[in-house]
Amino acid sequence: MQLSPREREVLLLAAVGYEYKHIARLLKPAPGIAEKTVKNYMRSILGKLGARNARHAVFFALARGVISLDELKAIEAAKTDDLGLWV
Repeated sequence: MQLSPREREVLLLAAVGYEYKHIARLLKPAPGIAEKTVKNYMRSILGKLGARNARHAVFFALARGVISLDELKAIEAAKTDDLGLWV
């Protein structure tokens, strides 16, 4: 089981607390990304990991080495309010 680079981005951002609409805004440089697209990525992630929801997917991904705590810490440390998302 392997996640695409974009699926990993979506999972990592969801793992640190971003909502789908905020993830869509953060990934906007990709042409045409919308909240629905983020939801579709998450649906694919859940299927690939055999997870029931996003939290379960994060747990499975960490346990299987798909994502790491260091990645989560780096994203958490980099969060800013430039999109009005976090202070």
